[in-house]
Amino acid sequence: MIILKTSCHWCGKRIDTTSFNKNTCSDECHWYFKRHMQFREKNRKKFSVLCFSVLFLALISIITYHIKWALLIILFGLGITFIFIPFTLQKSISIIGAKRNILFTRIIGAIMFILGILTLCFGWLNQVVIQKNQTKLMNYNFYFISETKMDEILNKQRYSFSQSIDQKYISVITLDKYKGSVKEYNIDKEGSTNITIPKDKDFIISFPCYSCSIYIWNMKNNINSEIIKFTKSSRIDLPTPFSERGKCGNGYDRQNFYFSSLKEGTEKLKLRYEHPENPDQEYYETTLNISVK
Repeated sequence: MIILKTSCHWCGKRIDTTSFNKNTCSDECHWYFKRHMQFREKNRKKFSVLCFSVLFLALISIITYHIKWALLIILFGLGITFIFIPFTLQKSISIIGAKRNILFTRIIGAIMFILGILTLCFGWLNQVVIQKNQTKLMNYNFYFISETKMDEILNKQRYSFSQSIDQKYISVITLDKYKGSVKEYNIDKEGSTNITIPKDKDFIISFPCYSCSIYIWNMKNNINSEIIKFTKSSRIDLPTPFSERGKCGNGYDRQNFYFSSLKEGTEKLKLRYEHPENPDQEYYETTLNISVK
């Protein structure tokens, strides 16, 4: 006869047994362990349903271009689920191991919940980024399904703004099938900036403009439609960042110019930020050297 040494799955007491199926040291421990297994299985189902719901809502948010809401849904949804719905992933586990797993799960949930609060309070998801150093300009990609509502998609991206009157940052967005590539540039007053665009691509140049001002961006020269073709212009408004709310004179909008690159070559764009009724009164003019390759 073979004597097996094991531990009671409920109280952890060492027991000797001749049966592979015996995992408790007494009827009382067996009853408690059975209840624990039933409770754990019930929580496992709740956990699966809640996780699926959270991920489904996050997926819907991503499809509708609400990336920041998707992140908050995941952080808060899974954080709360991990904290209040204890579960274990192993099929058979002692109560000591179960408590250890539950504690670990709740710690992970608390960390996710805290990250969600920090993201919400400190503006990590702000679309308006006040940049004091032009070396930190952004360069990132985003994805979309259709270009038909591109203004709505651009309204959910991040942009750098300067608080200096003589310094402005623009975003050049190159569209390639379902991918948008954003690269930011610093433009100087009465200066010129070199920008490279791939051939046969749609691209957008996004300029900062302020809702509190009547000034607008206008193109001041005719362009060669054989190299690049101007399609349209639009204006979108961005939510004011948390740190800037309540301050007088702030309003972060974007004015977007849509183009298509047709063939290789170089074209100059002269743009001016000016008063619509008195364009020569006071303005900010800059030149963009567009190189199509």
